[in-house]
Parts: sequence; C-alpha cells; structure tokens
Amino acid sequence: MRKHYYTSVQGGTEAVQEVSDWLKQQDFESPRVFQKNKTKGSKRVDISLTTDMLIHASRRHYDIAVLVAGDEGYVPLVSAVKAEGARVHIWFLQDGLSPQLRYEADYFVDLNAFLL
Repeated sequence: MRKHYYTSVQGGTEAVQEVSDWLKQQDFESPRVFQKNKTKGSKRVDISLTTDMLIHASRRHYDIAVLVAGDEGYVPLVSAVKAEGARVHIWFLQDGLSPQLRYEADYFVDLNAFLL
C-alpha cells in the first residue's frame, strides 16, 4: 500500500523541504508539498491529488482508493475513479463533509469515532 499526502505550507523552499522530510519520516512514501501563495492559496494541492488519483485508477494500480477529504469539489474525481472500476472510500469528519461527496462515495468512515 502506498500512502500519498498532499498539502501546502507558507514559507520558502526550506519550509516545503522540512514538511516533506517530516512526512517521509511518518511513512508517507509520496508526500506532495507545495508552497502556499499568500493571495491565491495553493490550487496545486487539489489538482495534483486529482491528477495522480485518476492516473493511477486508469492504470489499475489500485482497487480501493481512500480519500481523506470532504470538499464537494472532489465529487467529479470520485465519479471518474469509480468509472475506471475502482472503489472510493471517503474518510472525514461528518460535520465537514459535503453531502454530495458522501453520496457519491462507495463507503464512508466518520473519523469522529476514532478522534473523539
């Protein structure tokens, strides 16, 4: 199983490298850390996650994807991954989850049971 992690951080190259190194120490084989733009934020996180998840689904690299996200913007991605034949499990806190994303997912885990 390969664990990917996508995030953005404020600061320069040193901050990005520090977070990447820490994620590697936490056993994330493929951390994707981007520099956060002060005015626009970082769209590279969502686009990179979406691109990678869909490419790996189309290449049949996995049967089940676990997406830890709650944003409604991921609904088209979940639909596309399912169309490629993979199942999609969503892990998120119930309060922050888009109802449309939960509906589209094959399976949902409410992390409140584990965190609270």
